[in-house]
Amino acid sequence: MSWYLVRTRYDHEKIDPVHEEHIAYMEKLVSDGVLAVAGPMVDGSGGIAIMSAETEDAVWDALNADPFHQADPSAERSVGAYKPNLGFWLSEDAS
Repeated sequence: MSWYLVRTRYDHEKIDPVHEEHIAYMEKLVSDGVLAVAGPMVDGSGGIAIMSAETEDAVWDALNADPFHQADPSAERSVGAYKPNLGFWLSEDAS
């Protein structure tokens, strides 16, 4: 498994109506072991997530199934391979 950093910028008018569905979906990703941490930017412009998956394509598949993406498919999103190697939340096998 590899780690990926996801950045998203979105339009609140499009995504606010599906916020509860988005949270339920993200909670499922947590329980599936895909989503390590996620949350909105303080300025409300978007969010950041750290996800674990076999491939970057698997991350994109998970992002594309998110109700936020379905409500705002034009949202700006980026995915980048990420190698965390320092932090109190890392297990010994995360590096």
